[in-house]
Amino acid sequence: MRQFAPVIFDVTHSVQQPGANKGTSGGQRQMAPYLARAAGAAGIDGFLSKPTQIHL
Repeated sequence: MRQFAPVIFDVTHSVQQPGANKGTSGGQRQMAPYLARAAGAAGIDGFLSKPTQIHL
């Protein structure tokens, strides 16, 4: 894959569970750091992560 473009890991979508929140996407955000570290150990070229909205 790297011969064509850099390999980027999308942290946000890797933990997403579509439909988990009654019509909206939910997920296990607590898993994001572990998956990001694993991707980094595998030698990816970069990360992509969308900020999440915090409801107070």
